[in-house]
Amino acid sequence: MKKSVVRLLDDYKDRHVERMNSLPAYWWSVDPGDKNVGISWWAGPVCIRSYHTDPNDCVDTLVREAHAGLEFLVYEQFTLRGYQMGEQQGSEFLTSQLIGAMRHICRRANIGTASYQAGNHKALYRNLEFRPPKRQHSEWVSYGAGGHAKDSECVGEYHVRTIIMKGQGY
Repeated sequence: MKKSVVRLLDDYKDRHVERMNSLPAYWWSVDPGDKNVGISWWAGPVCIRSYHTDPNDCVDTLVREAHAGLEFLVYEQFTLRGYQMGEQQGSEFLTSQLIGAMRHICRRANIGTASYQAGNHKALYRNLEFRPPKRQHSEWVSYGAGGHAKDSECVGEYHVRTIIMKGQGY
């Protein structure tokens, strides 16, 4: 295990062992997109794999993993804002379609889901106490390659903090 992960676990363990145990043993965090998707695989509070893929691979892999023990899925919400209306005109809203497909697969497989607005979890990139990496987003070395992999890790880390550090600003 990486030193930063061990330090992260030690930091959480002392104060938040009860809440840490409430995290699923195997879960995903996803940064969905119309062409690019980031998926991070988690074992409790630890990100063990992260990668950048496309929506079709995301759905195909989710179907397979839903039958292989996936317990929970966390994803970034997609919300259309007024300033985006011009650029989204004529859009098929493929990101929303992907989110709908993921939610449907999870519902059919009895897998719980949660979602967060991008503004909530991306604040972690600016938080100096964020471990890992204590660096800005541009300097963060991700478990996977690509910005979507990094963002999926951030969604997952936010979920971990929401569970473990509940009531402390999360």
